[in-house]
Amino acid sequence: MGFLPDEEYAKAESSEAVSLENYNINVPDLIKLFDCLVQNENLRSLNLSNSTLGGFGIKIVCEFLKKNSTIEKIILNNCQISVHDLALFIESISNHHSLKVISLEDNSFDEKAIMLLQAFQQNQPNMHLHYSSTPMPRNPEDIYASPFEDGSALKSKYK
Repeated sequence: MGFLPDEEYAKAESSEAVSLENYNINVPDLIKLFDCLVQNENLRSLNLSNSTLGGFGIKIVCEFLKKNSTIEKIILNNCQISVHDLALFIESISNHHSLKVISLEDNSFDEKAIMLLQAFQQNQPNMHLHYSSTPMPRNPEDIYASPFEDGSALKSKYK
């Protein structure tokens, strides 16, 4: 999609929950949206799942979170967040007092990202952090690696 209808901005100014899941919101729309949301003192939940936020989008989210003191839940599932962007995000929320739930499922995090998330979670015991804890393979070939010792793709009793 990438185009956000004007009525969504109007809703964002006063809603307790804003869900733009599957909108794949673009950067100009994200900036415009957060300009509306910064004024919203009722906002408790924000869902931007299935958006390709990228580095610039995550920076915008981080800036918004620094200015918003009411949000309790943010959902960024399947937003293609890189390790670098994740580190920036974690830094921006580490002192956020109202945030209680963060969902980062389906972001294809590698081992380094998972270590960052685990360390953050240990330091924030009252925050509920949801993410896929199985790291993605480093090499695409690893996906097809054989689970068997002899390297075969299929174990058969007829070999």
